[in-house]
Amino acid sequence: MDKAYALLIKRQNIADENNDPNVGKARGVSTEAFVSTLIVNLVVFAVLFLIFAVLRRSNRRIYAPRTYVSAYPLARRT
Repeated sequence: MDKAYALLIKRQNIADENNDPNVGKARGVSTEAFVSTLIVNLVVFAVLFLIFAVLRRSNRRIYAPRTYVSAYPLARRT
């Protein structure tokens, strides 16, 4: 019974937020870190979108639509 109680106390200490060393690190995320990450991701997005736009114009066969909506009768459109 004594071992079970000790194990239970040990388990409660593990789940305690105040004893967890990772809790403080998660609270320390600053606005600067968020903004810098956002800027980096926007730059990556812009580069990839630019590559797509260039490839879309040079590879019209791949990126062009196969059919146009106006070519189908109303009954066949989904």
